[in-house]
Amino acid sequence: MKQAKKIWNGVNVKIRDFLASLCFSGPSFLGMLIFFVAPFCVVIYYSFIAGALDHSFVGLKNYINVWNNGAFRIAVKTGAPVVPVAITGARALFENNGNLCHPGTVRIKVLPPIQTAGMSKAEQKQLPDAVRQTILAQL
Repeated sequence: MKQAKKIWNGVNVKIRDFLASLCFSGPSFLGMLIFFVAPFCVVIYYSFIAGALDHSFVGLKNYINVWNNGAFRIAVKTGAPVVPVAITGARALFENNGNLCHPGTVRIKVLPPIQTAGMSKAEQKQLPDAVRQTILAQL
């Protein structure tokens, strides 16, 4: 015990203060990684694979399927606005790394909503393409 105290007192003050601060900030940082960063990476990962059991990479195919489903019809039927969201940089998290996520920057831009109330049938058919063009213009 005396030897440990002697070593602790002999350590540079800055290093000792840094180690002491890690004792307090370390658990917070670890908690942020476990409960915020890791689940975010998991969500990004699952959005680019075929399914929970089939881990093959499908790229943007999952997002393209959204264009083909009834989400736009439901929005028009209920009069809810469609809010386009442009996401850039997510693909780079997985490139050249297989199924492992590595650090990177993902930019998410929420674009102005597109009102669907009172749309004609022709406008309804053009809605998915209009939303896609709005998103592509921001990439």
